[in-house]
Amino acid sequence: MENAEKSCCSSTLKVLTKHHYAWGVFMQPVDPVALQIPDYFDYIKKKTEEEFVFIHGFVDDVRLTFSNATAYNPPFSRPS
Repeated sequence: MENAEKSCCSSTLKVLTKHHYAWGVFMQPVDPVALQIPDYFDYIKKKTEEEFVFIHGFVDDVRLTFSNATAYNPPFSRPS
């Protein structure tokens, strides 16, 4: 990934992590044991990559993070 792309991803991540819903579970990979959600991977088949060669991989991972959160958690619930 080019430096300009890395800078763009870094800036985007900073904005996302400052959002009031961007707490713990969105800052690290989901650990079903620690979070006491043993059925998580029954619902979520694709995990995020966390390392990217191209900017579109970062964008895809951000989208996947939100998609997984909405797929696993009921509407209007606090994500786990």
